[in-house]
Amino acid sequence: MEPLLDLKIKNRFNRRVLFGHVDRLGAWPEIAPAPGDRFALLLINGDQAHSVHELSALADDLIDRGCVWFSSWGPGCELAHDVFDESVVGRGIHDEGFDADRMPDIETTWHTKDSLEDVIWFFLECVRPFPPHESIDSTIVLVCGDFPLCESALVAIAKTAL
Repeated sequence: MEPLLDLKIKNRFNRRVLFGHVDRLGAWPEIAPAPGDRFALLLINGDQAHSVHELSALADDLIDRGCVWFSSWGPGCELAHDVFDESVVGRGIHDEGFDADRMPDIETTWHTKDSLEDVIWFFLECVRPFPPHESIDSTIVLVCGDFPLCESALVAIAKTAL
């Protein structure tokens, strides 16, 4: 597995833009950034169907590593979004009931009707931190599955960066 590629561009918020490709969601931890950075992640899904278990494991890992914004695009993007939200809410559940203060503050979006180019533009140019987060250190575009989507995603990133 190749590590995340720093595209050596910064968006209008002066954030690093990182790019990665995995054949399956389970490979994510092999290329993930070290915990500590606050980051936004766009999951671009190819034709693969992912189980709730796989998506939940990804969501938990992203939250633990510092994800403050999660967006998804492609087949199953609504399910990915819903499972991510459930992982966030699940962090507020404990033996005495529910405590919203224990939930991490993470924004999530899904994009079923938008083109890949539009989603990447939104992700790179519109995603901003919200309280209590003062900044997002990097944006990560992660393609899962279809390798040809990598080329399309990189072209869209290049168009947005111009």
